[in-house]
Amino acid sequence: MKKNKVKKIVGVSLVFGIIFLIVAFLFHMNKEENVPSEYEENLNYYTKLFDMEYVVDYPSFFSVVNDLNKYLSSLDEQDVLYNLLSKEYLTEKNITLNNVLDRVKKYENNDNLNIRVKSMSYKVINDNYVYFAIGDIYQNNFDSLDLIDENVKFLVAVDYETLAYSIYPIEDFQLTELPFKTISILNNNDNQMQGSKVITEDYICNLYYSLFYNQITKDVAETYDLTSKDFSGRRFNSKDEYVNYMKDKVDKISPNIYDCSLASGGEKRIYVIKDYNYNIYTFTEKSIMNYEVDITFAE
Repeated sequence: MKKNKVKKIVGVSLVFGIIFLIVAFLFHMNKEENVPSEYEENLNYYTKLFDMEYVVDYPSFFSVVNDLNKYLSSLDEQDVLYNLLSKEYLTEKNITLNNVLDRVKKYENNDNLNIRVKSMSYKVINDNYVYFAIGDIYQNNFDSLDLIDENVKFLVAVDYETLAYSIYPIEDFQLTELPFKTISILNNNDNQMQGSKVITEDYICNLYYSLFYNQITKDVAETYDLTSKDFSGRRFNSKDEYVNYMKDKVDKISPNIYDCSLASGGEKRIYVIKDYNYNIYTFTEKSIMNYEVDITFAE
């Protein structure tokens, strides 16, 4: 009788033990899935710190991108680099014209660098603007586009009276407040706003689709955070499940767009793209260059 009782206790304990291990494992997996990326950590920290709003108009966004690309193209040009940096940054880092090339972060090869901004927000100060941009720096080589640096951060101050801008590079989490109290920037010929070309619906469709296509054909796993977790009639509960499913679909994705349209999505812009294999991709903007993709594969 006692033996049977002991067996029952052991059996119940074993069952509860197994259940506990399963729950703990699932909790750990879920925790891992929800750990913010370095990009998200930076974005959340600085957006809250500076009390900013996302940039929603394309001309402002791409104009600031052009300003940053001029800065990157000037890393070896002493006078231009000095003229592009904000007076706040120059003062804080004790930078002069003579030492600017030694005090500013540069790369092994500074040729053909450009930034792919992943998110941009802004704050108005005395009718002028400060933009916070975070993105990845790439190098255009003859036969490749190489990632050089990730999650690089900048503040770009714009004086709309003089149409001049200045740049404040941000090192990791060194700021506790916005360094600009007022914005008054003299135009020194090097720091005139770059402006942007007319941004059309087709331009955005081609931009978003080409970026997504290059990512998914290079490394399917890279697109996991970009995609809706519920598409093509199924839900993906893990990255591995998503990758295994998409690996069988990559060959069916065409590099070319057949049709593109801008759908109404309330405050969000939604771009619906069809490729030449009749797959449909729905890009829902969270903010400019920050989107979620839903895919419907053709049968």
